[in-house]
Amino acid sequence: MIGAGEGTVCRNILVVFFVLLAIGAGVLALGYAHWVEALEAADPVSEDTVLVQVEPGSSTSDIAGMLEDEGLIRAGWAFVLLSRIRGRDGEIRAGWYALHPGMTQEQVLDKLVRGETASLQFTIPEGLTAGGVVERLVDRGLGEEDALWEALQDDEVINPIRAWLPDDYSAGEVCPEYEIPASILEGYLFPDTYTVDHDVVEKEIVQMMVNRFSAYWNEERANLAGELGLTPHEVVTLASIVEREAQVDAERPKIASVFLNRLERDMLLGACSTVMYVQGRTSGPVLDEDTEIESPYNTYRVPDLPPGPIASPGAASIDAVLNPASTDYLYFVSRGDGTHAFAQTYSEHLRNAAEYAD
Repeated sequence: MIGAGEGTVCRNILVVFFVLLAIGAGVLALGYAHWVEALEAADPVSEDTVLVQVEPGSSTSDIAGMLEDEGLIRAGWAFVLLSRIRGRDGEIRAGWYALHPGMTQEQVLDKLVRGETASLQFTIPEGLTAGGVVERLVDRGLGEEDALWEALQDDEVINPIRAWLPDDYSAGEVCPEYEIPASILEGYLFPDTYTVDHDVVEKEIVQMMVNRFSAYWNEERANLAGELGLTPHEVVTLASIVEREAQVDAERPKIASVFLNRLERDMLLGACSTVMYVQGRTSGPVLDEDTEIESPYNTYRVPDLPPGPIASPGAASIDAVLNPASTDYLYFVSRGDGTHAFAQTYSEHLRNAAEYAD
């Protein structure tokens, strides 16, 4: 039998127990509410993108601290707890990510676990030289100049198109007088829009462009080149000249036909674009003295095609060479509006030149 004093003690113990239980429940409730609040977006109305890097080997705590420092999450401890509750601790993938403070912690965690790394897009327009491609990539923060030039000489990068190149082809110096940098991949950096990861390296970028070119050159195009009696390298070389000469897509097959007709008749190509290539420029007038420059790329002096391409031709120019217009044209002159006047005879060409002279 419990005495009165003992009953009082028991009641007091029970009271204390329930009080402590209530306090604990309240603390848990407050803690849970605090955690739920911490999981919300750091700034729900913000859409400002922040680029962050998850380095290889980073722990969840390291990542949480970085995200909190960048203002992308409210509390690092809540992110760690969330990752553990969801069984994602240690599953975050390394890489660069584009995040914004308007994302909840769950959205951030999901993106990092899926490895949805930040991607960049860049476009290589038709008609750029290898040097022009390098300059464009550097300007967009997609590589260092020296590393890009090194990639342009890399045997592994060159490999996909190696079989197309003449045995003695090295690009070499375009013209010693002008010290134009040359690359064996001149003409083979396919003009297109590319999507890359933010942590892409220079070699991967160049390799991607060469691979894109290799994929474009399919069996059908190879057969068309054979029907014309041209090697793939000769097609690319001629297409690069068409690319630099043409401004209107509809005229590309006509311009291609002019050069093919001249080659068939053993005539000099006389392409102003090849002289400008030697001089390291892409615009401006070509004077008589310019056409006297000593270079294997000067088609005013050297018969046949130059040793290699003078720029990266686009699909339209390559297909124009493979599917030229059926013409007897041997000459063309600019009208000054992007189009050209074509002629079969030299006398007709002179009349056109006089009509459209500046």
